[in-house]
Amino acid sequence: MIKKTEDGVELATFGALGGFFDTVLEQYKTYWDFSNLSYDLNKLQPEEIIRLGQRQKDTIDISNIFTGMFLEAFIFDYAARKESINYAETYLDKLDPVSKWVVITRLFNEKGLNVSGTAVQSIKKAFKIRNNLAHNKSKKFPGMDPDNIEKFFNQAPPERLTPTECVKTLHVVLKELTTLDCEEIYGLQLLAKIEATLKMYPYPK
Repeated sequence: MIKKTEDGVELATFGALGGFFDTVLEQYKTYWDFSNLSYDLNKLQPEEIIRLGQRQKDTIDISNIFTGMFLEAFIFDYAARKESINYAETYLDKLDPVSKWVVITRLFNEKGLNVSGTAVQSIKKAFKIRNNLAHNKSKKFPGMDPDNIEKFFNQAPPERLTPTECVKTLHVVLKELTTLDCEEIYGLQLLAKIEATLKMYPYPK
């Protein structure tokens, strides 16, 4: 990823975070299509309808996983570009993901992200959901009593962000970071990508 230098800009690091970011945007576009385009179900085979429904559901889980992956990869990369990969690995990488965002942004700027602000609260929620998805654990089945079975299946489903909410999370986090650090040109590039996407695929009103 690039950083600003006295001579202009240079490629300082390279990683998969750009791909993670693009995946979130692509899932948002697909989710947007499902929400805004009409499908003539009478012209589809049952298997095609099932696959469309599964694809729509997949956009949610994929967006949540890759939002967390991007946020964790980005803040490590940010520290590596500000200092060095060795410094980031040695002194910062053992922090939990939310603490990385709070500590690293404060370390390299006059002040860090506001811990009670929208960006940090969005980061907390994104990592909680990502962790629940990535470390999902089975639950004990309640036996064969019909009432217990009904209660079991009527439990609230695990919390998920919609793909729209995932993009909004990245949007607000990058916006606050680049407000703190006006030289964070990679973050500004990603913000420009979001804003270009929203011109064609606007947030629902």
